[in-house]
Amino acid sequence: MPTRDSKGRFIKGSENSSKKELDEDKIIELYKSGLTIKEISKQFGYTDASQRVHALIKNEGISRRAGRLKGISPITQYGNKNPSWKGGKKISNGYKFILIGHNNYLLEHQYVWLRENTWGMWFIPKKWVVHHKNKNRLDNRIENLVCIPLGVHTSLHNMLRADNKKIQEVV
Repeated sequence: MPTRDSKGRFIKGSENSSKKELDEDKIIELYKSGLTIKEISKQFGYTDASQRVHALIKNEGISRRAGRLKGISPITQYGNKNPSWKGGKKISNGYKFILIGHNNYLLEHQYVWLRENTWGMWFIPKKWVVHHKNKNRLDNRIENLVCIPLGVHTSLHNMLRADNKKIQEVV
């Protein structure tokens, strides 16, 4: 049992007999057999998941398994290693997004236009937008996309909105 000073602090150099010496090979074997870091730590006399056990597994180059922290959120694992992986695509505000790199999403219609455009451009010019001709945000065929200046795009949508109001008044 470690000894404490008059203020309750552990005295440096005192030993804790409940903690066993870490056997690195045994820890790796237990982890590969399916035990969690917390379970392994308890076997070696540590009350919670030991940083020493975690560091050993990390230093051996063994990737952590998917799991949960405190039963709520998934452990941070990226791409197809994450149990919530959906193929790098998501839909938000009616638009499709695709994953580019680690955590960067790009609008799919912009990606399609950049890949298929005949202008030979590698970027969308400043204050230009890629517009869906048929107004369907999920239809990202190159035939349905056109790159136009932002001002023209705004005017186009304003005219369409005005036409819709006139149609609503007639009906």
